[in-house]
Amino acid sequence: MAKFPLWQPKLGHLHKLFCRERHSGTIPKIWTIYLFFFCKIAAKYGRIAALTGIQGDDLFITHKKARKGLLLGAMLLLLTGTNCMAIILHTDTEPAASDIPDPNIVGRWWHSNSIGYNASCVAIARNLVITTAHQNIVTDSNGIVTSKVEIGNITYSIDQYWTTGDIRIAKLSHANLNAYVQLYRDSNEAEKEIVIGGYGRPRGITLLTGESPYGYTWESSSNTTLRFCTNMIDAVDADKVLADFDDLPQNMRNDRQISDHKPTAFEGTVAEFDSGCGWFVDDGVWKLAGLTWQVETHQPIPGQIEAWFRTPGLLLLNPDDIFAWRISTYQEWIDGVITSLPSCTYVETDLDDNCIIDEGDLLIFAGQWLKTDCGPLNNYCQGADFDRINGVNIADFATLASDWLNTYPPPEE
Repeated sequence: MAKFPLWQPKLGHLHKLFCRERHSGTIPKIWTIYLFFFCKIAAKYGRIAALTGIQGDDLFITHKKARKGLLLGAMLLLLTGTNCMAIILHTDTEPAASDIPDPNIVGRWWHSNSIGYNASCVAIARNLVITTAHQNIVTDSNGIVTSKVEIGNITYSIDQYWTTGDIRIAKLSHANLNAYVQLYRDSNEAEKEIVIGGYGRPRGITLLTGESPYGYTWESSSNTTLRFCTNMIDAVDADKVLADFDDLPQNMRNDRQISDHKPTAFEGTVAEFDSGCGWFVDDGVWKLAGLTWQVETHQPIPGQIEAWFRTPGLLLLNPDDIFAWRISTYQEWIDGVITSLPSCTYVETDLDDNCIIDEGDLLIFAGQWLKTDCGPLNNYCQGADFDRINGVNIADFATLASDWLNTYPPPEE
């Protein structure tokens, strides 16, 4: 049982004030309903610090009815107060929506106020995303993670994270993602056509030798747009998969550019802010086969990063290589992380995702009490604004109270 200290002075004062004077007519009716039950439970069981004289740090609530009293008492307290990183395509268009995974499975990794969003990530469960680790994660002086994830147009804080090598899984606080992807578990990735999806810098200016293109600059715009391209896995090794940025499609070449390379329909490569973006294989359903971690680039002019598919001048075929971590190699580790977490039926009031509505949820709720800036940028005050109306208030507390001590085990298979 989790320890949950109560504070004697405030509850003692409130008990005296309200339990003796709740019939005075000065208390709103809705409060009176809660106060009636609080006073009855507190008087009968004597489990609340204000009524027993037990010091807060010595009081651990274990009796179910006393824990109900805790909820009501809490209501009174509340009322008082180059690594790689975006997608560069030859074409001006992207694959059709029917030919790509659900865009809501790809998100952005927010590093810090000073750096902002610096990578991509992919949803692999209703509350988990996977990404690369080299973009780093930031914690405060208390060890609390301050990095965040934006996915499905909502920004989530991070409860926990796990790292192996350059791969990281993060648990999103009170998330119930509607879309996430399965893992590609087979070892036959070579020669599979893939869709790559990520956030980041798009194609800049076209680089020419005479009138013949050989590459593109990386555009300097911000990484707010999700883009998709296609490619082909050319090779695999123990823990990596390899693709490259093949030549222009035949209909985009001029007579001096004869090529045996067969680019995919929406051939593309990656660029800045795409570390952690997904390589997806259509295996009847979309599955994650790789996580982008590095790309070959060129910088002949300081500060100008370029992607090449030919060499400038001679125009020899020279496609840039793209590297991703091979998901099939890491599947056991990923499975271990997923199965280590409680598999609860999602309910909005289970703020700490532990399958029961209890003190942990109340503590999170109290931390958001009376906040009014709830919205997508903070997951509606970490999920505590249940009705998403006017911030975290008594209506939301009533929702929490109605679910108090209910349990939500995993759904039946």
